[in-house]
Amino acid sequence: TPTSILCICSDREGHRDALASPGLCPREGGFFGFVMPAGRPTKYTEDMPDTVVEEMRQGKSKRETAAALGIHYDTFNEWSKDPNKPEFSDAIKLGENLSQAWWEEQMREAAVNGTGNATLYIFNMKNRFTRDWTDRKEIDHGLTDEAINILTKVKSMTDEELERFVGAED
Repeated sequence: TPTSILCICSDREGHRDALASPGLCPREGGFFGFVMPAGRPTKYTEDMPDTVVEEMRQGKSKRETAAALGIHYDTFNEWSKDPNKPEFSDAIKLGENLSQAWWEEQMREAAVNGTGNATLYIFNMKNRFTRDWTDRKEIDHGLTDEAINILTKVKSMTDEELERFVGAED
């Protein structure tokens, strides 16, 4: 159901009005009156989720896939969040997995054949598939097991025990 209706009326003298209306012609005595949904018709078709999967199966990005569908990238993202288009969102999720698998296959084949540009592949993977392709950094805080045990004891001490403990260190 559209949220706004455009009503175009023409009275007997030929004047025309275009007014937002909840579905009724706003001019009493209007000679002609009809209502139509406001806004542009959607470009969405039922076959688009299948197209998304097929495009992304070839390693294409979401932006490339939107271009293949003939829609703006913003529209692509809006449709992916639309609760009335769950099949589109599901297709994108599947497509992202297929795209990542395609790129991983390309990297593996390049490594086996000694072709391709490893830096380009890694850069692509880290930027497009961050969930699986991120440099993990371990940070050593320099705490020994003894230091951790002392900190654990200090945390549970009362104020008086803490004063005695600090006084004992001097």
